[in-house]
Amino acid sequence: MPDYGEVAATRVALLELRDERRLVQEGYDLLDEKRVLLATEILRQLREHTATQVLLDQLWPAARAALAGAAEVHGFEDLTVEPPCPLDAALLRQGWRTFLGLRLGEAALDQTACVPATPPVHDSPELKHCAGAFRRLTVELVAQAARAPTCGG
Repeated sequence: MPDYGEVAATRVALLELRDERRLVQEGYDLLDEKRVLLATEILRQLREHTATQVLLDQLWPAARAALAGAAEVHGFEDLTVEPPCPLDAALLRQGWRTFLGLRLGEAALDQTACVPATPPVHDSPELKHCAGAFRRLTVELVAQAARAPTCGG
């Protein structure tokens, strides 16, 4: 940037100052537009995060209650010998979108029925309800985790 401490009052100097002022104004307008876009995106993500957190706050107690119900019927020791419902067959959909040059991650886990590798020792509605409650919770946690910022990503 030229030093304007000793600028001769010429028409050329006036035109250079006008060009520089126009350039500064264009830069300011561009930054202002980016600021509005960023604020809008932050508010959108905040609303999405808040809605998901409200849902998670409902799913956690439901999953704990389902686990307590299954433990009450079968006892904790019997629950520990039940085969797990692996997520191997569940489809994890990952995606990226670009916002102002940044890659933002998104993910969703398809809700699939619980199909244990081996037949359950005790096949009861309480166990099915418990598995389903934790499966629903896992689906939402995966989506929430994908939205979390990562270092170096």
